[in-house]
Amino acid sequence: MLISSRVAWTYETGDDTAYTFSPIVIDNIAYFAAKQGALVAVDAATGKELWVHRSLLRRWWRWALRRHFRTARRELLGKQRPL
Repeated sequence: MLISSRVAWTYETGDDTAYTFSPIVIDNIAYFAAKQGALVAVDAATGKELWVHRSLLRRWWRWALRRHFRTARRELLGKQRPL
């Protein structure tokens, strides 16, 4: 049931990225991406930041970019991936 349509709280992401998302809320904790792609958890009622997890997402992005550039280089050079 919608009690009020006013803004309850806002969250400063700490960067210039425009985020468009629907946070996942479990047990009154909202989880979403912010702060340059970090996973953030806040109290869904108050908006108070509980924790920020940066390292896992950053490692994943580094891995994805390396994999992308290796594949692109292989395609440009016409080399097949060894079996």
